Amino acid sequence: MEDLASSYPNTTITVNYEVTRNDAQYFSAAFLFCAITQGAAHPSSSEYAVTIDRASNRPVRLSDILEFDSSQDLARLIAESFTPLGNRSDLPPLEKLASRYTDPDFYDGDRHFYLTEDSLCLQVSCWGDYVLEAPLSSLSLLSEP
Repeated sequence: MEDLASSYPNTTITVNYEVTRNDAQYFSAAFLFCAITQGAAHPSSSEYAVTIDRASNRPVRLSDILEFDSSQDLARLIAESFTPLGNRSDLPPLEKLASRYTDPDFYDGDRHFYLTEDSLCLQVSCWGDYVLEAPLSSLSLLSEP
């Protein structure tokens, strides 16, 4: 952290996190990074998440738990099965959020999802930050989380 602080001496960085699942099978957490630089027009923020398989002690990829054949298949699945969390009045169409989530120029998909006890949540940044949620029971899963 010292290297980051010395590289950006006029920047305040905060990291908030929430452990979203912590059981014998998975550890999952969502992170929000915020940076405010003195003299900048506005703060910047980004969201990340991590899910660890406790048996292997390795990060879980979205493709390890959710069944889909291609990015187009995943975008269709997101548009059909996920709903936005919160009551956002500026919500883009779900198809736009799905397209953004599967765009390789913006996401690798593996750092932008987390598990809860009964849901899979996707973090999407599309002129604002959004979380899309689907009950695990409604999805075609490769393994039972």
